[in-house]
Amino acid sequence: MCAAAGQLSVEILTERSRLDMHFRTNSIRPMRSRSATVMKLAAGVGVVGLVVAVRAYGEPILAREMVVPDALTIFDATMDKVAMGFVDRARFDPAWRESLADTRAKLAVPVTVGALEDATNLLLDRLHSSHTEFLSNADQEYWALSSVFSRSIDGAPVRQIGAWFKRIDGTWFVSSVFENSPAAAAGLLAGDEIVAVDGAPLRPVASFADASASVDVEYRRDAGASTAHLAIRPKLMSVQRALLDGMAGSQKVIEAKGRRIGYVHLWIGTHPDFQTALAHAADTFETTADAMILDLRDGFGGAGPAYVTPFFDHDDTGKPIRQRYTKPLVVLINHGTRSGKEWVAELLKAHGRATLIGTRTAGYFRAGMRFDIAPGRFLLYLAVQSSDTPPRRPRTDAERQKVADDWVDPPALEGVGVSPDITVESPLPYCAGADPQLQAAIAQLTR
Repeated sequence: MCAAAGQLSVEILTERSRLDMHFRTNSIRPMRSRSATVMKLAAGVGVVGLVVAVRAYGEPILAREMVVPDALTIFDATMDKVAMGFVDRARFDPAWRESLADTRAKLAVPVTVGALEDATNLLLDRLHSSHTEFLSNADQEYWALSSVFSRSIDGAPVRQIGAWFKRIDGTWFVSSVFENSPAAAAGLLAGDEIVAVDGAPLRPVASFADASASVDVEYRRDAGASTAHLAIRPKLMSVQRALLDGMAGSQKVIEAKGRRIGYVHLWIGTHPDFQTALAHAADTFETTADAMILDLRDGFGGAGPAYVTPFFDHDDTGKPIRQRYTKPLVVLINHGTRSGKEWVAELLKAHGRATLIGTRTAGYFRAGMRFDIAPGRFLLYLAVQSSDTPPRRPRTDAERQKVADDWVDPPALEGVGVSPDITVESPLPYCAGADPQLQAAIAQLTR
């Protein structure tokens, strides 16, 4: 057992020396109950009680150009959490520690929110791990994680329009529009360039979080074309609630070549309500459709083996038992398919239950935890458990041949991901909502 970090030294050290010592030694506190807690997260079981809504702290939404007078204090607190909890201590090599010292020196004077985020994330990127990121409350991911780690599917609400944004070469594009959202109702489409909101450059959170009425969204649908405008009224809701509403709104039957194809989009799997919704969709399509498309693209992770049970269940001996849905199944994946949803895709592929169409998944398979750094302003999302953990129970050689093994131990997907059976690219900018991967799935099921 490692000694507590507080036992590192009896002499007074400068903060820089203290941090360097922190990463040099093996005296790094282990995360309490690490395996049980974080593997629940990887499997999509709700981990509760870690976060409260940021608005409860009364902090305004930050802007990247705002100056952070306590940037160095925030950085040091972040690195303390990294030292105590990061999954792969071998990454704290001399080169990384030198980068740590250089980064800290740059933050010795007040810097902007953007500079603090960029410098900290550049350092974290050198750890080469998924689920490791420093975020401010100006980032959409900040609110997603706050929602995921809250006690309720409605935890950490923020005013939003139900769309996700991605910056490509300095230009903001809509990467996803959630069904049943204000953005969907207004007609915003994936691939649209966002030129301005209320006449100002897009701020993915702040442009909507403080709006008390409809906002004017100026967008461009085709490259080089004139811009157009949409009036969209933001809605106060958590990210999980937006994704659950989106999942419900996505469920439909597509008529193609005389066949009925059920479709549902699982945006995330971090709350039991998502599993219930998937089971309901499978039950419905068993009786109303000839085939089914399960869309695992984009959104977030969670999910895990329990989400496979509508399609491929088994008893304690590994023997397959009755499925809710028995007909042909296609699963859509892309680089936005991550974490527990990758596990779902891998299980369905490995056992021949589904055809996977799209592009390789993210390979983000380490379990992460959320740490408040400056309550209401910044957080650290940190990989604290690897997928290549020891089995949770001993197994005989015979048991290793059974399907049940895949439900016991997670596959080694970190940095690897899951490859599709049929590769179909789907470029985002100016696609006007076109979805060649979905069209390929429909073609596969109507051959």
